[in-house]
Amino acid sequence: MKWVVLVVTSILMFQAPVVKAADYALGIDLVRLVDRNQDDGMFNLWVQFPTRGGGAIMLGYASGDNLTVLDAGYKHYAGGRLNGVYFQGGIGYYETDQDDDLGFVGAIGYERKLAKHFAVGGSVKMIAGVDESLTGLESPVFQPTLSMALVF
Repeated sequence: MKWVVLVVTSILMFQAPVVKAADYALGIDLVRLVDRNQDDGMFNLWVQFPTRGGGAIMLGYASGDNLTVLDAGYKHYAGGRLNGVYFQGGIGYYETDQDDDLGFVGAIGYERKLAKHFAVGGSVKMIAGVDESLTGLESPVFQPTLSMALVF
């Protein structure tokens, strides 16, 4: 099942409309990396592709001791891309050795470019519809994020 999700996200990535502006981003969530409540901390990486109309497609991967998370979503910016408030909606695939589940992932956050090729951001993420045995918490789950990204 994991390879199916990988193939689908790869197809989505290459089908995104080509835009002239830069603002591609590659980043990590520092909270997920150090938060012991999220599977004793999780290695994570996310990539963002701009779309026409000022939005972006975001693909994420996180892996801990017992849990692997793949997510894909669309970010709609209220201001400029990587320079203001955004709203995000998408799906997340959660997998352990015993079980897996799909759920809704939504977020409201703020991103800011501090330099031409560096941005920071934070958000409150909501995860809904994922079985409690996977996340360890009753749905919906609210998580903070604090991200750093390379922008190119």
